[in-house]
Amino acid sequence: MTVANDSPGGDAGQTGFAVSAELSTALTAQGPHGERALNLLRDAAAVLSDPGRWHAPYEVSQSCCRGAIDSILNLAPRDIEGIETARGAVTDTAKSTVEAWRAHDQVSEGLLDELAAAVDALRAEEANPGGRRIRQIGHLVQELTRQEMGLAEVEAVRNSWTRFYRDTSGVLHGSGATPEESRERFEGVVASFEQLFLGLPERAERLLSAYGLFSPVAYGRTSPGVRPRRSLARWP
Repeated sequence: MTVANDSPGGDAGQTGFAVSAELSTALTAQGPHGERALNLLRDAAAVLSDPGRWHAPYEVSQSCCRGAIDSILNLAPRDIEGIETARGAVTDTAKSTVEAWRAHDQVSEGLLDELAAAVDALRAEEANPGGRRIRQIGHLVQELTRQEMGLAEVEAVRNSWTRFYRDTSGVLHGSGATPEESRERFEGVVASFEQLFLGLPERAERLLSAYGLFSPVAYGRTSPGVRPRRSLARWP
């Protein structure tokens, strides 16, 4: 979130960045991964609030945002599969197919069917960019709200979590970063975290302010007065 700097001695109208107390509490409740995400968001906010102190402030802030996203995704089970798993299955089955051919001058129909299925699974993943991250967030949403995401929620995740992960990864791996992009991505990541972890009353005002970044879709259908959602860290 952004805040105006009205403190004595501050520049009038200077924009500062911060993580709300409500989101800080909710992230802390998630355990080590949540605490790491919070600390990285706070570092990103500090850098964006005073970029002149840093040699590469916008690259640093976006790297922090990428790390914060990774930390939250780590709350989901590690066995949620994605494109890397699909590629590995194709590679392993292709190796078995070649070995069978070299050893017996033929390949069983069952092994060919297995290879075809692995290739089909890989094609499906390639047609669904960011599929593993969407499934990870879907798992967290279900744990927090006891409801599965609908098509609108899936598309919202694709346009927020997946997009911010991809864009900040590009910066982390060497692409440039502009001030405008860095501010937008920080606010977008914070808004995404608030959508996931806060109840409607806590995030309503901030979602309205972030609406220009992407169209927010409420993941949880909570009733007015519901406080921050349960801690994933307490789930078995």
